[in-house]
Amino acid sequence: MARASDMLTLVGDKKLANTMLSLPTQVFTGVMRGAIGKGLAVVKKQARKNAKPGEILSNEATGEMRKAIKQKTHANRTKETVSGRVFVSRDKKTEIDGKHHNPGAVAHLVEFGHQGPSPAPPHPFLRPALDTTRPEAKAAVTKEAKKRLPKAVARAKKINRKDATNLLRKLNGKGLLGS
Repeated sequence: MARASDMLTLVGDKKLANTMLSLPTQVFTGVMRGAIGKGLAVVKKQARKNAKPGEILSNEATGEMRKAIKQKTHANRTKETVSGRVFVSRDKKTEIDGKHHNPGAVAHLVEFGHQGPSPAPPHPFLRPALDTTRPEAKAAVTKEAKKRLPKAVARAKKINRKDATNLLRKLNGKGLLGS
């Protein structure tokens, strides 16, 4: 069974990614980390809505699961990839009614359900967040990458912003940036 924290990975526009790979690694990672962060924010916002007590979770839920939903980006410089994930943090520990509670330790049980002496049905909140926001998240990644690209190119190539914008238009004219 997959861990809930590992199941949400957002991959951006392939044409845009190819364009980014033609640039130095530092420019690529700088642009894409911020861009993927914007896409993850869309998914995280929906996941938090889904984890609201009384929606998918029971009315007795404390809301701590919702507060523990985080996002993180990671750049792998050797593979020249940037990835991100939305997850329930294990760092958020609270005490409720005198008992220690760690939402990250039970998120997978809520998401997928469990068997045992007190079986519980699944109450998915992460996967539906990704499924419903995928187009919006992808659009946010593409928009943010296009916004960051001229400035990053200018900084990396030590050229002015106008020349970087012209480079961006040239790349876009070749269809490398998608729509």
